[in-house]
Amino acid sequence: MALPADAAAAATGLPAVQPQYSFADSLASADGASADDLAFLKDIDGLDDDEKELDLHRSRIAATIAALNAQGLHIYRCIATLGFLRPRVHHHPAYPRLLAALTTAATPAATASTPIVIDIGCAFGTDVRKLLLDGVPADRILASDLLRGYWDAGADRLFADRGAAVATLFADWTSPDGPPPLPPAVAPPARVRAVVASAVLHVFSKPQVDRFARNVHAVLADDDDDGGLFFGTCVGRETAGPWSGDEAKKGSGGGGNSGDGGDDEDSVRYLHSPTSLARALEAAGFVDVEVVAGGTGWGSLTFPDRLEPGGGGSASTPAFRLCFTAVKRKVD
Repeated sequence: MALPADAAAAATGLPAVQPQYSFADSLASADGASADDLAFLKDIDGLDDDEKELDLHRSRIAATIAALNAQGLHIYRCIATLGFLRPRVHHHPAYPRLLAALTTAATPAATASTPIVIDIGCAFGTDVRKLLLDGVPADRILASDLLRGYWDAGADRLFADRGAAVATLFADWTSPDGPPPLPPAVAPPARVRAVVASAVLHVFSKPQVDRFARNVHAVLADDDDDGGLFFGTCVGRETAGPWSGDEAKKGSGGGGNSGDGGDDEDSVRYLHSPTSLARALEAAGFVDVEVVAGGTGWGSLTFPDRLEPGGGGSASTPAFRLCFTAVKRKVD
């Protein structure tokens, strides 16, 4: 979700990000992508299991990674393991509710309140393509991230669909100045009914998570019975605290930081516990907050309940996946 500090500032004018926790040294080869890894790309393209067609997909993966390297873009764990090839959003328990809100046919009376979902931390746009594949109209999706290099690599190389006519916003959602202005394509009278953040919160410091939650709350609509929906996933721990070991010193993917990887609270990545994340979301103004740890509530998701130490835990404080849901409701 970020360039190295000096490159990010020069390329975008955004605040410098912190030194990165790169997985580039453990990057999997595109040639090793299995048929299962390529299943979603096959679904999108309508290709079969012919080895030549699978090799076409592998060549697109290689071109995607080459584009990241050419731009100096950070290699996150999900890139190193080729996890970006598989959508995540549909595994969340709130996904059916999201689809129901976004795929309802618009009527003349409802046109002025077209529902919009924002995918923050969209990266290559894998979850965006899943939404499109499941019938969500392109004009009801806003793809957002800090920098556009990942999205462009997905649009031009991985999916080769030029962005599928989806509106984009590249901005810092952790800014203390509030949420970024929405682009004209999704500005009022459209309504932001949902925000999705998959594998995002654990790249932030504790203050960044707080600001991110406040900014998401601010942009969500609350003018219907269901309210505004915020859901996603992240890495967490049983006891909240800074990212363990050396990783704690290697910064976050958001902007607005010191950029020096120092000891100040805003420069250390932070892993929430289920309780601390729930409290952070409630402090931002959300209600009906639910944070579930491990495999419980994940449906068919096959992520392990606990991650190896390199995923954010240690021998004494193992890490696991957190699945969260929160709602913004109008205050009477």
